[in-house]
Amino acid sequence: MHAGLSENLTFTDSFSQNSLPDSYPFFHVLVHFLSFLLKMTVAFAAYATAKKQPFSQKLLGSAAVSLRLYTRRGFAPPFTEISMDSSRIKREFDFAKQYFSYLELHLTDQGKLYVKAVLKPSSLQYYSVSIYFPNSYPNEMPTVYVIRPEIDSAPHQYKKGNICYLHPTMWNPGVHNLNFVVLRTAKWLSKYEVWKQKRIWPGAAISH
Repeated sequence: MHAGLSENLTFTDSFSQNSLPDSYPFFHVLVHFLSFLLKMTVAFAAYATAKKQPFSQKLLGSAAVSLRLYTRRGFAPPFTEISMDSSRIKREFDFAKQYFSYLELHLTDQGKLYVKAVLKPSSLQYYSVSIYFPNSYPNEMPTVYVIRPEIDSAPHQYKKGNICYLHPTMWNPGVHNLNFVVLRTAKWLSKYEVWKQKRIWPGAAISH
C-alpha cells in the first residue's frame, strides 16, 4: 500500500517537474492577462456605476486598454486581420486589360490595391470609375464608385454612393472576377443613361 502510494507520488512529482516547464510560459502569460482583464473590468464597472454611464461602453474601453497593453509587451493578439490577395488582383487586372484599354492599377493611402477605369457604354458619355477590393476578396465582392461625372442619386445606388452592379447574394467567388465587375459596371452605366432620358430603369431588378 505505502510502496504503491509512494510510487504514485513519485510519478506525479516527476510528471509535474518534467512536463510543466515546456508549457508554463504560455499559461503564465495567459493567467496574468486574464487576471489583468478581470481587474480592469471590475474597476471600470465601478467607475461606470459612479458616473452613471452605460457599463457596456466602459467594458469595451477596458478590453481595448488591456489589448493595447498586451501588444505593447510583445505578445501577438489571438487574431489578425485578413490580408489582401494582391497577387490574385494583379492577375485579374492583367486579364481584364486584354478587353478594356483604360484600366489602371493604383494603391490607396492604406497601401491597398484598387482599379481605375474609364468606360464609354454608349456614344453619349465617358465615365471614370474606381473599383475597391475588400480584404476578403474574392469571397466578398468589390465596391464600385462612379467618380466622373459625379452621380448624386440614381436607382440601384447605395447611400454611400457606390453602385449596385450586382445583387450581393448573386456574387460567386468561384466564377466572378475583375473582368466581370467591369462588364457589370459598364452595363449599369448603360442603364443609367436610359434612366436619365426616360426615368425608367431598363431590365429586371431585385429589391434590396
